[in-house]
Amino acid sequence: MAYIAPSTISTGDLITAAKWNADVSANPIAIYAGAMSVASQAIGDILYASSTTQFARVAAVAAGQVLASAGTGTVPAYSATPALTSVDMGGTTVYGSRAITVDTGGALNVVLASAAGDDFTVDTDKLVVSGDSGAVGIGTAAPDALLDVNGAVQIRTASDSGVKLTTAVGDARSATVTFYKSRGSYASPTDVVNGDSTFLVQGYAFATSNFSGAMIQGAVDGTFTTNQRPPSRLEFHTNTANGAVTERMRIDDTGYVGIGTTAPDKPLVVSGSDAGIAEFNSTAAVGTNIKWSQSGTQSFVVGAYSTITGSGTDFTPTLFAETGLGINFATGGAVTKRMVITSDGRGLSQFTAKAWINFNGTSTVAIRDSHNISSVTDNGTGDYSINFSNDLANANYAAVGNNSSAEANGSSLMPSLLAVGDVRVNSRNGSGTLMDGSKLQILVFGD
Repeated sequence: MAYIAPSTISTGDLITAAKWNADVSANPIAIYAGAMSVASQAIGDILYASSTTQFARVAAVAAGQVLASAGTGTVPAYSATPALTSVDMGGTTVYGSRAITVDTGGALNVVLASAAGDDFTVDTDKLVVSGDSGAVGIGTAAPDALLDVNGAVQIRTASDSGVKLTTAVGDARSATVTFYKSRGSYASPTDVVNGDSTFLVQGYAFATSNFSGAMIQGAVDGTFTTNQRPPSRLEFHTNTANGAVTERMRIDDTGYVGIGTTAPDKPLVVSGSDAGIAEFNSTAAVGTNIKWSQSGTQSFVVGAYSTITGSGTDFTPTLFAETGLGINFATGGAVTKRMVITSDGRGLSQFTAKAWINFNGTSTVAIRDSHNISSVTDNGTGDYSINFSNDLANANYAAVGNNSSAEANGSSLMPSLLAVGDVRVNSRNGSGTLMDGSKLQILVFGD
């Protein structure tokens, strides 16, 4: 573009259209006492002062680059990765949105140097990304882990999704959730004391407002020496409708379990106000059983079939029930029955009477009291058959009689015939003559 000398215009003269076109439109840039070192230009070029009296041109470049100052007295230059120390996006109309927008398919990549202190920081400590470790701090300017949050954390979800921890390593380790507790401050911690909570996991339920509910809590469980591991316990808490959250079970520092008590003094202590304090159910054909064992050599088992068994070097007792047979007491490795309490209350063993009776044998026979006796048959003077309610296993039993009738001194009652269903006895006076006695007793032992 050739330079056109401007027209001479005196002060107060009117500028005509012709003069305007010649002086302004034809000469877009007019420099007083200076010169242009721009031989040509293109759309997008930027002119800059190359000296106090001359202008030069910075050529346009590809989209997305930023024109950055190189300092006083230095030509500015475009850069695809400008080094900016700060960007002021104040609350003016132009920057009111305060937004950094990335086009679809693009990426915003903030590159930090790797030296300590080369951090990405938002308002001192609201958000910090450490350049040397990559750790992210929220509420702290010095994160101690890959994510360090100083304050409460809330995760919102509209489904059953939540926090998921995944570990993929070539050994037995897994993802962990770890709680740390101290007194003092984070920068200057001090020892915990007995009763301090070390962690707490609790659920809340909304009913017009949020109410605390079931929780699991760990706590310090006793005194300790500083610089040694404190004792700990684990507590389980629940609540009834509109009731306070209450401890229901704990495992104390010794491993003792207390249900309904906070001070178990045995490996398992169950305490409550109900008469039925515990119930065990099983779908197995033989029912539920509970076994107590001492080092695997002594054991004691209680089963749902009313079975109680024991084994060991000193004894092997067994208590069990059979349909229609009552409760059985047995011992020995072969579980030999020693005594049976039948459903009608009879006790059957070598040490208990299979049957006994006290009766009046005069006139019409009258039974005063008896066990396993159905009736007495009067066979004649001084001759009676004592009939059993339940037959004995065999006739090899022992029967002992007594005649304490006052009407005959030296009287006796002797068995004369043993059968599985009855025993026949004779009552005699002191001279051996058969007589009806008023106070006759028989006692039977056997199988």
